[in-house]
Formats: sequence, C-alpha cells, structure tokens
Amino acid sequence: MQLLVLAALVAVATAGAPIAHGKVGIVAQDYYEPRPYHFQYAVDDPDYGPMMAQAEESNGNGLTEGYYTVNLPDGRTQHVKYVVDGYNGFNAEVSYAGLAAHPQVPKGIAQPVYGGHALRPIVGKALVAKPVISKAVVAKPLIGLH
Repeated sequence: MQLLVLAALVAVATAGAPIAHGKVGIVAQDYYEPRPYHFQYAVDDPDYGPMMAQAEESNGNGLTEGYYTVNLPDGRTQHVKYVVDGYNGFNAEVSYAGLAAHPQVPKGIAQPVYGGHALRPIVGKALVAKPVISKAVVAKPLIGLH
C-alpha cells in the first residue's frame, strides 16, 4: 500500500504539465478615474430654530474644500472653512459671529434638569416638624408569672 502511494506521488511530481492557477504575466487593469463632486444644502426652520448650511467640493484627486455654518444654542453662529488632502489631512479655520447669551438664573435657586425639563421649586407654606408630647408610659415588671 505504501509503495502505491509513493508511486502516485512520484508520478504527480514528474508530470510534464505544470500545475498553475490563472494566467501568468497578465496584470489587472486599473480602472480608477477621478470623480469630482460638489454638493450644498441649507436648513432654516424659524419655528424650531435649527439653522445650518454646508457646501463641499472635491477635484477627485484627493483635494476637498468646503465650509459649514451652524447656529449655536448660546446665540452665536459658528463658521468653519476646511481643506482636506492626502498630505496635510483635515485643516479647519473656525470663527464665531455674534455674542454668547446664556439664560439668567436667579441667584440662590438651583435649576436641576430632569428628563429635559427644569425642575422648579414649589413655593408655599413651609412645613415644620413639631414633637408630639404625651403622657409617659412606664413599664412595670410582672411578678409571679412564670
């Protein structure tokens, strides 16, 4: 049995036709081509407040330029101009327009937030705990019960 296996291996090793996968010497063709693009959008909702815009343009060879603006919750507008390339990465220039205006909270009143709503203190008559005074109960030992 071992001789038969050895003979089969020798026959495969000395066979005239080489065993190869695929064709040798053919290189896959590169179908890459630059794909430039440009897009822009804007949102302006006066009822609920979000106002933002973005525009971006790419030449398809790795250089992308764009900007975006967004209204911040403190009343300012943030402007960001950016450039992206394969060598320097992402570079942004950020600027702000307007002044920050934070809501005023009366001094001495904490405003914790729970579930998105500020908790307001309940203003009313203060409750004062008073001790209850009654007759003292004195325990007397029971004698003779065993």
